[in-house]
Amino acid sequence: MLQDDISPITDLESKLLLQYTNQSATNEQLIPELISLIHSKGWFRALIDDTSWQHPVSLPELLALEEALARIDGSLGWTVTLCSGAGWFAGFTAEQTRKEFFSGPEVCIAGSGAVGGKAEVTEGGYIISGYWKYATGAPYATAFTGNCTTGTGEVLAFLFKKEEITLHQTWNSIGMTATASHAFSVEALFLPASRAFRIAPEYATHPHPIYQYPFLQLADTTLSINMAGMARHFLDLSYAVFFSEEFALKNGDLRAGQIRAAWISQHNLLLTTKHNFYTSVHRSWEVCEQGQKLNDALLEAVSARSLALAKTARDVVTNLFPYGGLSFADKAQLINRIWRDINTAGQHSLLVR
Repeated sequence: MLQDDISPITDLESKLLLQYTNQSATNEQLIPELISLIHSKGWFRALIDDTSWQHPVSLPELLALEEALARIDGSLGWTVTLCSGAGWFAGFTAEQTRKEFFSGPEVCIAGSGAVGGKAEVTEGGYIISGYWKYATGAPYATAFTGNCTTGTGEVLAFLFKKEEITLHQTWNSIGMTATASHAFSVEALFLPASRAFRIAPEYATHPHPIYQYPFLQLADTTLSINMAGMARHFLDLSYAVFFSEEFALKNGDLRAGQIRAAWISQHNLLLTTKHNFYTSVHRSWEVCEQGQKLNDALLEAVSARSLALAKTARDVVTNLFPYGGLSFADKAQLINRIWRDINTAGQHSLLVR
């Protein structure tokens, strides 16, 4: 692994996580041992405030963790990112709802950002029907969230208990297989009004600054840093190939030198883009921590540098992949899984706008 910064994951943890994620890729969902480890670390609960368990981490801390996890395995980083991101909704719910759905060490919230349902207003609450795709972590979720339109055209988010939804085994992508991002649905389900919430800083019900950070930029930063983590894993593995004596003997010194120069260029480009990304993130987080309103220019910079990071990560892998020849095209090779993962994750609608 390239030691160009400090990881919040120890080498021992990395080896154990890699073992678990390799098994998870075969099983096409995170194995129970890995889920137990995630719960013990509190990673699904990183953005939930529960004084009996933990407090939310800062945004820079969250991103450093997610990058490190995605650098070990794309499905691991993505699942922790999406499920902890759904846990962030705790800061927008009423206290009793927060206690019911977001308390305890084994909480895992899955959901979809798409508006997949309709909510009909009725006495005491709503009648919900809908179908939502791509609920990452669905098999281990203790609850689900989904967005619905109401009769007035307003979009509300709702919380569903796992026994209230029907899970559909729909995830069949070439990559990110262990995210188990299946679909779920409900039909004519009554939910009390307390299960509805709005996601915007002005509707936060908890004072922690993380709940004042806008949803779009939270999504932009967390998804993009996953792309960077996967790209860095690709760089780690391709370095071991391109800079080996065997590679030089096979390709000749001149050709090997050209490929190594290309690797160095792409590596430096990714790190520079990541540095610019973190600079904007830190600047915005400092404003948020100080209780000040984030202005549009700062938020636009965060989004722009997030999208630039995601694009650069994808381009780095695309540009270097052909130099690996058919060995990189072997589905049994870890580096091929990374290539499939980053090209699957990169299809997320927020990363291609």
